[in-house]
Formats: sequence, structure tokens, C-alpha cells
Amino acid sequence: MALYTVEDLSKLKTELEEAKNAVSDLEKKLDKKTALHKEATENAAADLKAITEQLTEEKGSRSALATEVADLNKTTARLEGERDRLTKEKEVVLEEKMNVIKTAGENRRKLEVSVGNWKTTSENLQKKIEEMQNNSAAALLKSVKEENQGLRVSLENLETMRDQQQQVLDKMKEDKFAADQEMERLEELARENPEQTAAIHWLNATIRNLRKQIKVQGLKIVDLKEKSLEEKKTRAEVEDELRAQRNELMKDQKQANVYLEQLSDDSKRLKEVNDKFREAAHNQLEVLQEAVQTKEQHVEHYMEQNRNLENELEELRKSISGVEEDKQIEAAEFRQKQAEDREKLEELKRSLSDVGTASAKEIMKVETAKQEEIRSIQAKDRQIMEQNTAKRIQKLKAEKDEQIQQIRAEERQKWKKLQRGRLRILRTPKMKKSGRYEPKIAGRRQRNCRKLKMQMKTK
Repeated sequence: MALYTVEDLSKLKTELEEAKNAVSDLEKKLDKKTALHKEATENAAADLKAITEQLTEEKGSRSALATEVADLNKTTARLEGERDRLTKEKEVVLEEKMNVIKTAGENRRKLEVSVGNWKTTSENLQKKIEEMQNNSAAALLKSVKEENQGLRVSLENLETMRDQQQQVLDKMKEDKFAADQEMERLEELARENPEQTAAIHWLNATIRNLRKQIKVQGLKIVDLKEKSLEEKKTRAEVEDELRAQRNELMKDQKQANVYLEQLSDDSKRLKEVNDKFREAAHNQLEVLQEAVQTKEQHVEHYMEQNRNLENELEELRKSISGVEEDKQIEAAEFRQKQAEDREKLEELKRSLSDVGTASAKEIMKVETAKQEEIRSIQAKDRQIMEQNTAKRIQKLKAEKDEQIQQIRAEERQKWKKLQRGRLRILRTPKMKKSGRYEPKIAGRRQRNCRKLKMQMKTK
């Protein structure tokens, strides 16, 4: 496995930040949902309490009951229309989801059929290759080459078909994600309005009871008008009817309390699911943070090694510059000595000018021999210095290369271990497309087919 670069580290950091942001957004959404759920339960309880109080206050007058019944009819009609709309939308989303699942199953079956065909063709190819190894005839070679070309074309078609199926699967995933979002929205609406549905049921029950009461009251009024002289109700009968109505209202209130308990249980379940999701998200973040920390440690280790090598190179340059300075000092001393020798020679020339030209020629020969000897000594010194510096630089380069190779081998082993364990969570479809992760092909025949495919590509 190749070592990760700084760009890969930056990508990992960005992915970690995106995961953190996603987790924080999900936590905020969950908090909002719980708050809305709590507010809805409180509002439902308050509405139920207000309705019970209003009914107890206005149970005496028929006109108030009629107006209340009309309002309740309107609200029930509106709520029933909203409920029908939500059910229709839910049915549409479920149908779309089922269609997506059906198309996914069909595409999967097509892929399985294509993979089976590819396996049969690969097995036939293996058999033909074995026959070709046994029978080394030219006709068989030609037929096998033709079949290889046909199989190459079929493999290319299969690859294009696989890419198309991958695109279709990606699109289906996007459609499924959109459908899931729509379902979440509808579920949020249903979660936000469970109290309204409970209130609708309760209101429907109360409306039915009120309608029955209105009918009873109407019949009683007709009977009172027709038989006003014969039948008169006493105060005790009216009180009994009021007590019966009060008992019915108390029953409705008990039913509303049961609905509130159910809502509290649902909120507890939601909280448990949210806690589990948060734990899973935190565990995933910890794994990613550990991977990033290990990568940062490796990068710091590499940086320290580079700094140490740079320091060694600086020391080598300083030593080379010191040797050059020493040679310059020696050259200056030699020039000064040469100037002194020239002055002495000039003095000798002046002193020996009277002796003759023969002695002057001998002196010049001695001087030229001395200068040639000095030049040869300087050339030898330069050659020795260059050889020493080149050997030292080559030695340092070899040591540096050995250290780098050793570090890379250690890092490869570490990253192989990490790849087997913790970094499996980083194998996303994007990384599959980029080529950093390639799944293993199981089975001996598939491995052989892969080798043959590579050989055909090289041919």
C-alpha cells in the first residue's frame, strides 16, 4: 500500500470535520424534534384541559352547544382533509420506494446473470488454454486468439455494462435518499401531529356524544312542546342528566390521559434511539481521530528526519567551506613565500650579473624546476581534497537513502496493519472510484481470469 500524502491528510481532516458537522446538525435536529414533541404534548394537554373546562361551563345552553358543534365540525373536516392528504402522500412515497426496490432487484439480477456469463466464458477460456498447452497446433492458436478477441470485446462490454449499472445504482441510491428524506419529513409531520390525531379521535368521540345529546335534547324539547301539560321534568332528572354528562366528560378526560402516557412512551423511545445514534457517531469519530493522529505522528517523524538530514548536510557544507578556507590561507602563504623567493632571485641576479650568462641560465633552470614542483604539489592537494569530499558526500547520501528505505518499510508494515483493522471504515465508494481501494477477487478461477485479462491487455 502506498503512503498517504499531505493532501490525503487534508482530505481526511475535511472528512472528519464534515462528519463532526453532520453529527452536530443531527444532534440539533434531534433536540429540536424533542422540544417540538414536548411542546406539542403540553399544547395538547392544555387544549384538552381547556376543552373540558369549556364543555363543563357551556353544557347548559343549547345555542352554545350548537355553535361549538359547528366549530368542531369545521375543525374535524379540516383535520380529516389534512389526514387524508398525509395518508395519500405516504402511499405515494411508499409506492416510489417499492418501485426503487424492484428496479434495484432487477438490476441486481441482471448483474448476477452477466457475472455468471462472464464466469462461464472465463471457465471456457481456461479449458481452451489447457487444450492449447496440450496441443500446440497453429489452428488451435488461431482459434484461441479469435476467442480471446471475442472475450476481450465481451469483457469490455461487461465493464461498460458494469459502469452503467453502477451509475444506475448511484442514481437509485440518490432516489432512495430523496425518498428517505421525504419519508422522514412525513414521519416528522406525523410525529409533530400525534396529539392532533389523538385530539381528532377524542373530538370525534365527543362530537358523536354531543350529536346524540342534541338529538336527545331535541326529542325531549318536542315531547315537552307536545306534552307540556302531561309530562314535566323535575329538577332531580335534570341533575341526573348533568351528572351523566359529567361522567362522560370524565371518561373522555381519562382517555386523553391515556393518550398522553402513550406520547410520553414514544418520546422515551425516541430518546433511546437518539442516544444509540449519538454513541455510534462518537465511536466513528474516535476511530477517525485516531487514524488522523497516527498519520500526523508519522508526518512529524518524517519532518524530524528531514530536519536531521538537513543539519548533517549543513555541517558537511561547513566542513567543506572550512577546508576551502584552509586551502586559501595556504595558497596566500605560498604566494607570499613565492614573492619572497622572487625577491631573493632578483637579488641573486643583481649580485651575479657580473659573473655571466651561464650562471644566470642555471639559476633560471633551478627556478623553473622549483615552480613545476610547487605546481605538481598543488595539483595533488586539490585532487586529494576533491576525492575526500566526494567520498564523504556519497557516504552521507547512501546513509540517507538507507534510512529513508528503512523508514518507508516500517511505515508500509504499520499501514498494512492499520488497513486490516481500523481504517476499514474509510473505504467509501469515492475511494473505490479513485483507485486507492480495490476489493479482492475471491476464488482461484477468478484470480486466473484476472491474470489472463492483464496478459491480454499487455499483448
